[in-house]
Amino acid sequence: MKHNLSHPLLPKLAQRMLVISITMATFVLSFSATQATFKAQNAPSNLISNGDFESGSQDWGTCGGSAIISAGDQGVLDKNIHEGSSVLRLGNPNFGSCGDSFAAPRQIAYQQIAIPTNVDALTISFWYSRRGAYFDDDSIFDSGGQLAIKLATNPLDGVLSTPNDIAVGSITPTSHRGWHFFRQRLDATDLAELRSGLAGNDTIFLTFGLSGFYEDEIFQSGDEVAYYIDLIEVVPDTVVTQASPLPADLAAIDNQPLIMTKYDPNHPSPVEGNSFSIIRLNPDGSNPVAIYPGLLALPTLPTWSNDGQRIAVTDRTVSNPTNLYASGLVSAFSTLNPDGSNVTEIFQTLGGGGNLDSSVPPELQLPNLNSRITGIEWSPDDTQVVVTTCFYTQGPFGFSDEECELQFRNSVSGEINSRIESGFRVDWNSNDQLLFGTDSFGELAPGIYEIDLAQNNGTTPTQLIRNWANEVPFHGDYSPSWAPDGQSFAIVRDLPSTFRDGVGELQWSKAIVLYDRDQLPADQDDPQFVLMVDHGNILGSLEWSPDGKYLLYSLFNSNENGSDSESSANVWWLEIETGKTGKVTNDGLSTAASWRPSSSGPVTPPANLDQRIYLPLLRK
Repeated sequence: MKHNLSHPLLPKLAQRMLVISITMATFVLSFSATQATFKAQNAPSNLISNGDFESGSQDWGTCGGSAIISAGDQGVLDKNIHEGSSVLRLGNPNFGSCGDSFAAPRQIAYQQIAIPTNVDALTISFWYSRRGAYFDDDSIFDSGGQLAIKLATNPLDGVLSTPNDIAVGSITPTSHRGWHFFRQRLDATDLAELRSGLAGNDTIFLTFGLSGFYEDEIFQSGDEVAYYIDLIEVVPDTVVTQASPLPADLAAIDNQPLIMTKYDPNHPSPVEGNSFSIIRLNPDGSNPVAIYPGLLALPTLPTWSNDGQRIAVTDRTVSNPTNLYASGLVSAFSTLNPDGSNVTEIFQTLGGGGNLDSSVPPELQLPNLNSRITGIEWSPDDTQVVVTTCFYTQGPFGFSDEECELQFRNSVSGEINSRIESGFRVDWNSNDQLLFGTDSFGELAPGIYEIDLAQNNGTTPTQLIRNWANEVPFHGDYSPSWAPDGQSFAIVRDLPSTFRDGVGELQWSKAIVLYDRDQLPADQDDPQFVLMVDHGNILGSLEWSPDGKYLLYSLFNSNENGSDSESSANVWWLEIETGKTGKVTNDGLSTAASWRPSSSGPVTPPANLDQRIYLPLLRK
């Protein structure tokens, strides 16, 4: 729902929500190198037989045209095969052999499994690829087309045949093309529900059912809309992405320290009750030192300049420090040296206090205008910064929605050179290309876009990737990040599977995926799936190592230590070649990392300053 942000100080913004600004890069990655990351390791045996379909249709039942296809078959392309020589295919044409039930899927593949009675967890995983044209018409969900995965007592029934059957998940015709990984965990409660109607017999069917709409005009011959499935596993245990030991070469990197935001719960800010500081540390997490405490103990988004000589940072502060109750929350943008010295405030965002006097009727009160910086990116030559600035109001009836824009500012004076309305979290590569994304609220269709400043001065955005979740706001692709070669780029992608966090809340699983810019937008069939993120929630942006071997990401975990009041955030590393991942920090208080570029010189403190400037500041 849109809100009118009415305030005399608010600049005119287009009526749409956020845009993600991205930049792109090329990185060649073999699926086989990362395959082992997604398989259950040291886990109980797979309950599925012939889950790789290398034995053809053995142990599988099929109807309606679902079939096992193999490399070399007529019409089978190399990209239709994931691993080995055979996969399961569900898609056109439909042969009408799955029964007469109106609710039954048109195509089904199924296998009977026996769940051990002594297990209290089950993990179902497989690789899937949707091929064919994209569809973004709302009517597609009315006419079917989703691939539904379920555990059922009757594999040929299109609806849950008993109250005890369990829907595992679904993949839609708007899903991204290319091979992706699916993993869904069922806990003790799910299994108890499943078993309650089985009278002690834990035999049930795992089914893949494609609902029917093949007479519908949106599926014409030649669209070739189909789903391909491979490497199915049903493991009687909890399987989740695990942390690996820290790679030795991360400890050996010189002159390329990290900077990040660290939460300090002992010294709350007078503005928001939280407290942060900016720290600098080695890439292996060693030798952390505090370099900037912030104006009101709320600095965040530290970002290295491309020459490695300055750090940009934003502070949460107030427009009227003498009266916090009649003051807008704003952001101050500053730069500082790598050792924390020479802090220079460049500008503050627009904001102002209203008239929230409780003695005045609510309809006559003027809301506060708040604004905040949610993203910082330096231009390739460091003469500009592009900051994502979001505006919202706070009134007697609560908060309005945010509306954001990208402001291109002089990095020394803070003067606005240009702006792109409705955008956030830009990435800007050395070729003067910007990447950004849009969601369901924008004027552009949801997806990842590029603006080539060198070619058209930023006037024509080109859509590179369609978002899979047109029907679900805020579910799609975001946090794009160029690799150092300026040719491939990484994104965070929401997946059609869920996991329960530490307090039992369902969260969307995510992935880190790579794309080759040269293949887009014509060929979106071959993203390189690097990491399954179901071990926490990704926060913020991705950050590449200068040599392109690693990505950093921030991971939030609710209730990680077993207490409802405890949660944690840590920075994690990801090795691109192997898909291995692990923690850089273990304090549960760190996020938003930035990696110093490789061309930078050494980081040394000024000769006239004592080393104690690096120690955390204490507040009483």
